[in-house]
Formats: sequence, C-alpha cells, structure tokens
Amino acid sequence: MWSGRSHKTKVIFNVREPILPIRGSLTFRINKILEKMESYDLLLQLPLNQEPEIVHQTYCNAQLMRTKVPIPRTGILTKYVASLLFGFETANMLSKEARKSSNCVFYGYGASAAIALGLSGVRMPCVLDIFETELPFVMSEKFAYLRGPGKTIEKYLFSVANRPECKIVVLTEAIKNYILTKYDTSPDIHVIYDTTDPNLFSMQDYDSKIVDPALIFMGDIYYRDGVDKIIEALPIVIKEVPNIKLYLLGDGPDRSRVLDISHRMGLEKHVAAPGWLPFKDVIRLLPKMMIGLAPGSPMLMNKLVIPRKVFEYMSAGVVTVASNFEANREVIINNESGLLVNPLNVEEFAESIVRLLSDKKLYNHLQFKARKIVEELSVEREIGRLTNLIMSAM
Repeated sequence: MWSGRSHKTKVIFNVREPILPIRGSLTFRINKILEKMESYDLLLQLPLNQEPEIVHQTYCNAQLMRTKVPIPRTGILTKYVASLLFGFETANMLSKEARKSSNCVFYGYGASAAIALGLSGVRMPCVLDIFETELPFVMSEKFAYLRGPGKTIEKYLFSVANRPECKIVVLTEAIKNYILTKYDTSPDIHVIYDTTDPNLFSMQDYDSKIVDPALIFMGDIYYRDGVDKIIEALPIVIKEVPNIKLYLLGDGPDRSRVLDISHRMGLEKHVAAPGWLPFKDVIRLLPKMMIGLAPGSPMLMNKLVIPRKVFEYMSAGVVTVASNFEANREVIINNESGLLVNPLNVEEFAESIVRLLSDKKLYNHLQFKARKIVEELSVEREIGRLTNLIMSAM
C-alpha cells in the first residue's frame, strides 16, 4: 500500500515534452507544477534534447535522468515512434527507481508515461496527463501508417488507466466524454484546461484598435489548422475593410503553401508572417490585435481540443472567431464570449470578422465576457487543481 504525505515522498516526472526553453503557455503547465512541488523530492525523466543545465538552474533540488532518445519537434511519425522509445527507455529507469524507494508517486504525459508504467511492471500511485496528440484514435484517424503504433499505445494507455491507483487528466470535457463513450472503460478522469495567466496581458478597447485593425493567427501551421481558410476569407474582408492586416505567428509544414496562396491572390500587403516570437513579445503584441482566429479543419483532434491560443486571445481582449466544435463551445459561447462558425464556410468566416469590425457594442460585450471566463479558468486555478491531484495520490 502506498501511503503518507511526507515531503520525503519522491515525485517522478516523466516529461516527454521539453521543459525549458519553451514557447507559449505550455510553460505554465509543466513549470508551474514543478514550482508548486519544489519542496518535494523531485526526479525528472527527460529526453536527450532537453537542455539539462537550464533545468538544473531552475530546479536545483531536482534529480535529472536523461534518456538516449531525443524527441523531435516536427515530423509526426518520427515524433510518435520517438515517444514510444522514450516510454521503453524510461520504463527501465522507473524499475530501478522503484527498487530504491517504496514511497513514490508518478506523473507523466500520456503514451510514453503509460508505456513506462506498463513495461516496468511497477504499481505506484500515478497521474497520467493526456495531451491530444497522445490519443491513438486521434492520430490514426488521419494517418493509416500510425495505426500500428496507435494500437501499441492504446494497449498500454488503457491497461494503466484502469488501475485503481491511476488518475487520468484530459484537456476538455469533450475528450472525457469521447473516451467514456468510445471505450468500454470507466477510468478516474479529471478535466484540467491547458490555459494561461490572464494577468500577463493588458487589454485595449475597440476604439484604440480599429484605427489599424489587425487579425491574428497563432500556432503551428499544419493542414489541420485551417489557415488556408483564413487566406480565402481575406479578400471578402478587404472589400469592407481595405486596411485590414493579418499576422501569422507560428510555423509548420504548411506555412510555405499558405504564403504561396496569399501571393497568388495578391495579398502580400495584407499578410505578415514573422514566424514564432518569444512569449514575452506575444504578451506585448497580442492586446493590439483586433480579432483572434482559430479556424481548424473538421477532424477529430480539432473537435476534441481547445487550442491554447484561444485562452491567450481571450485573456488579451482579442475577440475570437473559431470553428463551431464541441470543445470550443466549452469556453466560447456564441455571441456571448466569441463567435463560432462553420469551419468549411469561408463566407461565414469572413462575415463574422466584418461583423466584429463594424459593431463596437458587440465587440466590447464579447471582449468583456471572454476575459471573465478565462479569469475563472486561470492557470493558477487549473494547475492548483492538478498539483492537488498529484498530492492526493500520495
């Protein structure tokens, strides 16, 4: 039996994602947990390409265990296989650590963490934090070549998830409902949003932004993100608002294709694509933007997950136009805290943008309501719930 709340309890973090440096508010999800638990005996299992000196400077009391496997930032199949290998390698580490100390609790990310626990044969209190890209049914939906690895992940994920000592964390109610509906299983599932800190962002009102109105899209630029729909909608918006500007903050495999489309359509003067910016620059720039865009193609991943940028838009007073998906509806109430549109209807997308640009009263109403929602779902609240969940497993 695992027992005790002593600070001698060792907390093992199986952190497949890089901790530092990292862009955006994922920093909060990992770093905030570690900050809140710094008085505990921490052991971090990290990939080869993590920068250990930065981690050690930040968490000087933590013990570091690095694998021989790096986790690439791009390449879906490569990253998927690397996650499997990371799980295999950390399983051996976990077995050795469990033999040293009987008073441990395990926290890790989805697939690789489940594999580590499953292969090690170790039974200890655990919290599995499942990100959308870890879900086998999400990835194998689009890529047939991932169905084999997907089945392996699925096997370990749900064998561990159904253990009585295991708690599952997901990003949305939509994911929770999908798992409970699709699988003949009833694990202990908790919804903890991948949100941000609204206090980081100032807010600017309609009048200060309408002089030079700007749209923004932030994030990875993949086929699934629907950035091409933004480009297609832009000429319709320009007819009504000739001085509109679109900023694409991010990068990805589809960035070149999207920019080629904009050039062919003669939109060079209206589209700026600076790539990724440091998060401190995002904090400064974002409040100046008029409308935040989160289109997304109608695939399962997008339907189940709220993009992190939506929380950032709402925090910065940037009114959001997003696809009308189940997960988005958890925080975006149509005509109350943002606008929801058909992801395949370019005209509806453009009309929603023009409507916001031309209706000051509506804009201010949505801006205020959105900010109230993210204040209630602040990172302090959500990470507080997550750390309490980890400590409750001790």
